[in-house]
Amino acid sequence: MKEDSSRPFLYIKEALDLIIRAIKNSGYQQKIEIGLDCVASQFFKKGNYELDKTIFTREDLLTFYRELVKKYPILSIEDLFLKKIE
Repeated sequence: MKEDSSRPFLYIKEALDLIIRAIKNSGYQQKIEIGLDCVASQFFKKGNYELDKTIFTREDLLTFYRELVKKYPILSIEDLFLKKIE
């Protein structure tokens, strides 16, 4: 994954925690759900996924996404994995 210095957050959970705090501070926590567009092709390398300085297999990444959905009000996740190239 190419590092983007304009990206202010290194870790997904850190970014989601900040988003949740902002939602709570706004008073709209009962009205807002989060959608993620992961664009997994951006962090797919050599048959695995490299995210937050961690290497994930496809199965490990699915477990990670499930943990996020349990912890945060995530309504949808798009582009979870690399699309099969034919």
